[in-house]
Amino acid sequence: MVRHFIFILLLAAVGISNSAQAEDPLQNLPDPYVQPGPAMQARVGIHRLMAANLIDAIRLASGQKKWNGIDFMLRTDALESLAKMSYNFFVIPGSYAGTKAKPSILENINDFKAKTFVTETAAMGLAQNSRMHDPKGSMNAVGNLIQSCNACHAEYMEPPLLLPLPPKPKPQ
Repeated sequence: MVRHFIFILLLAAVGISNSAQAEDPLQNLPDPYVQPGPAMQARVGIHRLMAANLIDAIRLASGQKKWNGIDFMLRTDALESLAKMSYNFFVIPGSYAGTKAKPSILENINDFKAKTFVTETAAMGLAQNSRMHDPKGSMNAVGNLIQSCNACHAEYMEPPLLLPLPPKPKPQ
């Protein structure tokens, strides 16, 4: 499922269409696992999708939007999958030009991997919590996820994008 999602993400990121392609449209598909440009595009795309899902999850759980447990679960499941994908696209040398990511990630790969593991774990906890359909408990899990994102951003992003903690949930 994750590879299928990556394929769709790449198609969207590079704007591949069905018009006038070679017989095998996969032949010219960029490889973000080894190519710097596609790695950067995939990384940016993943983070934009993470932001959209995180913002909507916060709005649902905080009462800014009408609570819908199914939508919340879809957002948190997406966050869990996206958090697991992101790491691979940060370890491609040459993929940092023109981005906010610091190339020092490659010099501190063990620390970076540890920070991404904490984020993956926080996203997994959020997804599991969402299955309980508990807005208040989910907001705590959202806070944990944001804190893990901020720890990485503070160290490996210039300038660092520190995400604000979500508002307290409104009474339902």
